[in-house]
Amino acid sequence: MPSEPDTKIKILETGNFHNNEVWKGADNKQWYGLFQTTTGYYVKKTIVQVKTVYDALLDTKYVWSGRQVSVSDKDTCLLLITGISLPERNIDTVVMSQKTIWPSEKNSFTVDSITYTLRATGKRQKISNEVSDYRLYISIIKDGVEKQQLLVEHDVFDDTMTVVMWVGDLDGDYKPDAIIDVSNHYNNHRPALFLSGEASEKEIMKKVAEFSQLGC
Repeated sequence: MPSEPDTKIKILETGNFHNNEVWKGADNKQWYGLFQTTTGYYVKKTIVQVKTVYDALLDTKYVWSGRQVSVSDKDTCLLLITGISLPERNIDTVVMSQKTIWPSEKNSFTVDSITYTLRATGKRQKISNEVSDYRLYISIIKDGVEKQQLLVEHDVFDDTMTVVMWVGDLDGDYKPDAIIDVSNHYNNHRPALFLSGEASEKEIMKKVAEFSQLGC
């Protein structure tokens, strides 16, 4: 099993994982869950359970090494967060018109009367849709001054693309936070948590944690 991540804030997802993707003692932490219902999202403390299960890729009939992460709540859990205190409440969530921001595209939204823009640069092949030199930025204009921050950068992709999984005010500071799958490989799912409350004055939101999962 891997060592515990050395970041202050740590994240997990629910589901089945390889042994080296969930660290020992993860179920002893105090976790908050970001949950989805049919009407919206909310955050609350939750109990995380980790048990050993059969890994179809690596295990034999008699030796199991897979790790199953589950929670005590019945609603769909989008992300698990530990290492920070979060206000338990229903969450205002941004409805994204597109979750993938392709080169030369942008998506703007407003939170607390401030307009935020996600935009991407890079090269995109017309026929194959292959993307290279990709950069994803977030920017705001406040008091007539623009602030821009680079969130994700990849020189190449292998049959996948950056996906903005969720945007909303997770930490309760009336500014948007984000969960972005920052993987550049089709066999790797790698959600990263960006929090506005942890950002420096030069940043809009700070990447505070990642969780990486391989498909096979």
